[in-house]
Amino acid sequence: MKETKKNKRTRKRGVQASRAKLTAAMHGAGFKTQASLADHMADIEQLDQPPKDLINRAFRGLPVEFRTIERLAQAMGVEAYDLLASRHDQETSAQIESANDAVTPAESDAEAFDQTPRHWHSAWYTKTAVAVAVLAIFGITAAIFAHRSLTTVNDVNIKLPPVVDRFSLIVIDEPDLPHLITDAFRHKLSEEFNVASEFATTVADSLQPDVLADELGADLVIRIATEQVGHHLGLQFYLYSMGQESLVWTDAIFAPTTQQVSEQLADTLRKVLLEITKTGNLQQYHFVHPSALHEYLVGRAALDQYSDIKNLAIARQHFSEAIKLDDKFALAQAGMCNTLSQESWLGATKKKLTDAARFCERGLLLNQNHPYPLIANAARRVAEGQVLEAIDLLDKVLANYGEHLNALIEMGDAQLAAHINQPSEARLNKALDYGSRAAQKSDNYWRIYQLLGRANYYAKNISAALVSFEKVAETVPNEVVLANLGTMYFCQGEFGLAEKQYQQVKQLTPDSYLPYEFLGMVNYFNGNFKASLELRELAMDKIQSKANDHQMWGAIGDSYRQLGDHEGARRAYREAARIIEKEALNGEHAAQNQLFLLHYLLQLQQLHAQDKPPEKLELALQALPRYENDIVDTAGLSRLSYIYLQLGHREKAKEIFSKAVDICPGYRKLPDLAALVSDQKIADQSSDL
Repeated sequence: MKETKKNKRTRKRGVQASRAKLTAAMHGAGFKTQASLADHMADIEQLDQPPKDLINRAFRGLPVEFRTIERLAQAMGVEAYDLLASRHDQETSAQIESANDAVTPAESDAEAFDQTPRHWHSAWYTKTAVAVAVLAIFGITAAIFAHRSLTTVNDVNIKLPPVVDRFSLIVIDEPDLPHLITDAFRHKLSEEFNVASEFATTVADSLQPDVLADELGADLVIRIATEQVGHHLGLQFYLYSMGQESLVWTDAIFAPTTQQVSEQLADTLRKVLLEITKTGNLQQYHFVHPSALHEYLVGRAALDQYSDIKNLAIARQHFSEAIKLDDKFALAQAGMCNTLSQESWLGATKKKLTDAARFCERGLLLNQNHPYPLIANAARRVAEGQVLEAIDLLDKVLANYGEHLNALIEMGDAQLAAHINQPSEARLNKALDYGSRAAQKSDNYWRIYQLLGRANYYAKNISAALVSFEKVAETVPNEVVLANLGTMYFCQGEFGLAEKQYQQVKQLTPDSYLPYEFLGMVNYFNGNFKASLELRELAMDKIQSKANDHQMWGAIGDSYRQLGDHEGARRAYREAARIIEKEALNGEHAAQNQLFLLHYLLQLQQLHAQDKPPEKLELALQALPRYENDIVDTAGLSRLSYIYLQLGHREKAKEIFSKAVDICPGYRKLPDLAALVSDQKIADQSSDL
């Protein structure tokens, strides 16, 4: 009997509910959470335990019995068939799950990556200093306007009173809403409506819309409900007319940008109300369901935090939920792009940026004029190395939206990235200028001081950088921030303070690799090579993926080399070189990586006691002069100086090393270049430590 191939897909028994429809019904019935719905079901069905697992399964879009859908419908007072997922719902859910799978770290060695953010001095060479670690932290925040939505939200028909000329309208001042916004609303709405003054609500007996309308004789009343999540404020606009109150618009703003967005937000509300008063419905305007808006706000708040793997995972989860609820939510699409762009700094770069591009393109397609999709797309361009293109995009945002806080921060980051890629004093000064202008807008947003700290570091103003990083540490005192603060002490030559700072990180996060790596660095600079090796290997044991950080392997190789263990050094340098080759296959071809690769290969050649480098390596080493203008941080400069020293070019090595010491004076104690410290120029530069 001939066998037939089995279909790889297995039929899933049961039916699927639409998460969007479930969430809308849940909120419509007055339940804020799935847990409260479960408690209600337990009460009406007289159950011993709330059916939380059952509800969770339905909300996740997993197959359930139709009887389960009926029970949920009964609890929420809707029809069961109105909760079932359409084909479009199922396809959207599948696309999001696919995207989440795409950004999940692979288990294979070729694709594995460390899920902990990189930082500054990795071992003894500054870990691409600020170029990888702190530059990797891109927080794109912007004033945001939520636009598309579930069709169920917009299917409203509003009864309107007859009017002879213009509708009269009252805007209720909400305690949590900045007066700047409500004042802008009144001013803009007065172009089309007779609007009561800001004192109208103070003379009425109640703030209830029906009471206000009756007492003051208003045709319409606007009530604005708010939801604060971090720095972000969600807005829900309700219109009261003829005894009926309807949700007519939702939006969100980033608090520090209130002044920049209030006029545009007011104009949007004016257009919405005009459409309603002309047609009685909102067929021409689409807005986001409050449930999707809530998920977005939580995602943005997580993205505002320091960009470690935990916060990025939280942001990605909530943006995914927002897109599941509304796949036309432009800002959620941009948020997902932003998250993936930041995750690309942690590893699997090519894949992450490919996925980020898809979400950014979708967000821009849905809304080409909003600042957040534009800013998120600019951050993606920077992550891809297209820094000048990112600067052009940000120029447009600043031209259209004025001194927009997050556009200023992102422009500062982009200008600094341009300086790192191609040293330019003008670019560096621009980065400092944008950071200073951002600081005038807000004095408590940590990303501003992160930018100023990095820019001052490259401007060789370590004391100013230290002040900025201390400010960051006060706001977000996590392990990476505290470790970076220790690095500033290290650069000042205060090794004791640096070690104390790293010990504090160790107490805060004993399972993290960070304190052990940095303590290994301090011990290496102090000549304690055995202790440095033990600490560096301990850091490697604690890291989640040993395969992705060539500088950590290079540092271990350095400790082995100083101890005379040539076999151990060869193993570590070979692994470091392999990682760079893997990164090249993922599209990473930075000059910094190529320089480090030459260093590792040269160490391997010398450890094999060869008189001269092989022909291919010798040809590559002849191209060293081009790196002198491409490298601006202590990590690369120190490696370049060491290569020149090993090749017998002592004067050139001194010249390059003096640049490294000029940026970070603590490097004067680097054991590998101790032979150069006797140079008077370098000694003079560090005499004030």
